Amino acid sequence: MTRDEFYNALLNLGVSVNYGYSKDRKPEPPYLRYMFTDYQTMYGDNTHLADFPEGWIELYTDAMDKEFFRLEKGLEGILNGMRLPWSKDNETYIDAERLAMARYTICLT
Repeated sequence: MTRDEFYNALLNLGVSVNYGYSKDRKPEPPYLRYMFTDYQTMYGDNTHLADFPEGWIELYTDAMDKEFFRLEKGLEGILNGMRLPWSKDNETYIDAERLAMARYTICLT
């Protein structure tokens, strides 16, 4: 799966999708933020075969309410539909930001 395919699949959730962090640009919730921070490299017969980007996705909403849980299930459905390895790392409310957040680890294969 390419990064463009990944981005386009995330758009199906119906919220703003942003790559990385920006102090200057903070979208209105709900939104997704994702970033690739590492690579899994596959080798065979002393040859580099492929790199698989690894990273995270964060889902943000105003509150941990029905919308949050609906979007969370929707995101998990999209990840399952893409047949990507993923895990949910945590779910929290950030008091200082007044945002609910769920964070997932992903790998593009």
